[in-house]
This record gives sequence, structure tokens and C-alpha cells, in this order.
Amino acid sequence: GSDGIILKLLERIGVKTNPFIPSLIPLTVQEKNVVELAGVSLRNVGFSLLAGKRVLYHDIGEMLFTHNGVSGPLVLSASSMRTEQDMHCEIDLKPGLTEEQLETRILRDFSKYQNKDLNNGLTDLLIGRLIPFILERAQVSGDTKIHSVTKAERRALISAIKHLRFTISGTRPLAEAIISRGGVAVSEIDPSTMKLHAIENASVCGELIDVDAFTGGYNLQIAFSTGHLAGESI
Repeated sequence: GSDGIILKLLERIGVKTNPFIPSLIPLTVQEKNVVELAGVSLRNVGFSLLAGKRVLYHDIGEMLFTHNGVSGPLVLSASSMRTEQDMHCEIDLKPGLTEEQLETRILRDFSKYQNKDLNNGLTDLLIGRLIPFILERAQVSGDTKIHSVTKAERRALISAIKHLRFTISGTRPLAEAIISRGGVAVSEIDPSTMKLHAIENASVCGELIDVDAFTGGYNLQIAFSTGHLAGESI
């Protein structure tokens, strides 16, 4: 609910601050066809956020697709690690399997459904709405009969399942963020009292401080603990 004007007031009297920016927030992607997956929720998937080849964040857990990007616990935590560089994310739909193990699993399913087409032969492996999207990414026709799938097509499917990539275009608006990053620099604060060095008898706490954490109640704990300390130190 804040407009951030307090930071400008503090800066005028010499307190170092960093601008408020959204954190723990859904990410948007460039690929417009992500709308085809809007509402699809995934569990036990790997999610990586990268700047070039540098991994900014990686974990396994839950996420979901939105009409213009990705969200959910994994994505919210990853969003706090983003940079100004060009970024992309990679989703591993089967993080418990190596590519070789996944190929073995696919071959087993293919032997079971060898007379079906791919649209109907991957239902044991993937959520229904993911199948046409993965096939499109792999550039393999869903009408292809399983018994006629080539090794190259099979490898393309494995790559799409293990490395489902999207280019990050930005975040949702600040109003949709769970928390904001930025605020008074910690170097400006006495950590034993939460009082500002520059202003006598003035304390700061919670999101006014440039400290944030992943999801899981940690940001609430920061607010409770710093608020309690500031109050006890008056």
C-alpha cells in the first residue's frame, strides 16, 4: 500500500536506501503460446532461472502456468534472484530421471501403445494438456504413429521434456508481488536496536529494510523479529 515516498524523505537527510522493486512475484514470458497452458499446475518438477549459462536459481517443487507466464512457489522464489540481464527459465518435467532413464521409460510406454498416435501414447508420462505443447516444441506431429517414431524424434521429445525453455520478459505489476525488495540499506541500521545511525531515536523494521527471503514464512519472521526488537529498544 505504500507509495515509497518515505525512502525519498530518508535520502534527503543522508540515509542510504535502495528503490523498492517487486519480489516473490510471477514472471512473464515472451512466448505467447504459453496461454495454451494457463492453469496447468505441476508438482515435483525442476525449475531453473538462468542468465545466459549462469544459473541464478534451481530447485524442485511446485509451479503453475498463467496466461502470460509462470507462477507458483518455485517461480516466486526464483523471481527474487533475477537480474537486469536477459534471462530464461528451464523446466524439467521429470527431474527424477536422467535422459537415459527417461528414454527407457518412453520406450516402455511406446511398446505398450505402439499402435496409437503420439497424441494418445504419452498419457502415462505427461499431463494431457502438456502433450500437444511438448510435441510442438519437439517439432513432432501428434498424428505420428508410435511404431514409426524415429530415434531423432524420440530424442527431441526427451529434450523438450527435460529442458522446456521460456524467455523471461519481465514480472507482473508490483501490486501483485508478495513482498518488495529494497528499502533502507542495512549498513544504516544498528542491528542490536534497529535504530538508524543518522537519526536519533528513529527505528526501522520489516519491509522498510532492504532484506528479503524466499517463500515459506521467512519474510513474516523478519517483520515480526525486527518489529519486536525495534519496539523493545524504544
